[in-house]
Amino acid sequence: MNTRTLLLLLILLSALSACSRNPEVTKRRYLESGVQYAKQHKYEEARIQFMKALKVDPRFGDAYYQMGLADIELQKWNDALANFQQTLELDPERVDARLQLGQLFTAAHQFDQAHEVTMAALKKNPKSVDAYRLLGHICVGEQNLTAAEEALTKVTQLDLGNASSYEDLAVVEVGLHHLPQAEQSL
Repeated sequence: MNTRTLLLLLILLSALSACSRNPEVTKRRYLESGVQYAKQHKYEEARIQFMKALKVDPRFGDAYYQMGLADIELQKWNDALANFQQTLELDPERVDARLQLGQLFTAAHQFDQAHEVTMAALKKNPKSVDAYRLLGHICVGEQNLTAAEEALTKVTQLDLGNASSYEDLAVVEVGLHHLPQAEQSL
């Protein structure tokens, strides 16, 4: 082996060694590994990787968020709730975590809490189609069809090409006996 090849090999080994000791690189690797497991529907394995990332950096919001998504798939509702709340504690700007919380609260018929986190999401992103859609579903759960119609109308304005948005709106309009509007929505 010539000197140049040996030198390149030493540089490469040194770089690899430095990467394995860099906490930022390590936690990102665990996160990506967990995401890959989740894509394969291996949610327990994904959780393990996310927990490893959190051991490297206990303030790693992305790992809490991803673990919350895995928890939903595993039907670990309380764990998911805690992980999304931790995500928001670390990064209050995360609209996606707020929407996940809103969906969990809606599924649990905790409409006041669902409404609160969804409105906070809309405050952060006033053009969030997903937030308005969730708000519409919350209002349906609360049996406030007028507010549901208003929220779902906003969804159709923001998401023009989505047929399911118009279907959701039409169902609410039928419930309100606004049959001509429901027909138009369909």
